[in-house]
Amino acid sequence: MQDLLTNIEREYDLVQAQLSDPLVVRDNKKLAALGRRKTELDTIMERIGRFRAIEKSMSDNAELTQDTDTDPELKDMAIEENITLAQEKMALESALTRLLLPKDKHDDKDIIVEIRGGAGGDESSLFAAELFRMYAH
Repeated sequence: MQDLLTNIEREYDLVQAQLSDPLVVRDNKKLAALGRRKTELDTIMERIGRFRAIEKSMSDNAELTQDTDTDPELKDMAIEENITLAQEKMALESALTRLLLPKDKHDDKDIIVEIRGGAGGDESSLFAAELFRMYAH
């Protein structure tokens, strides 16, 4: 997971560098594509930043509990905090896993379909209902 997060951080830095490149700014299509990718990566980077902060806090707390000069009450607080941080880390890992799943190219496209019975009385209404069920499934 660490390698994947590092690759995403590199990609984010690359996208930011490309967005500031004057040649890219002149190409509207490439600029729009990079802007969309940066928006996707912003959400992921927020979670990665929190994930890294939790890992650092957990390692700091572990060092505190290993130190023999530390007050026992402070050790207990560090252990309790590590338990809370571990739960938050697991939740963040599952959220990151969902965010990192490959996206379908049609996910960002919407569609509106209007289905109604036309001339033909009850038969056209029945056909429209069957057509709706077909599209709904």
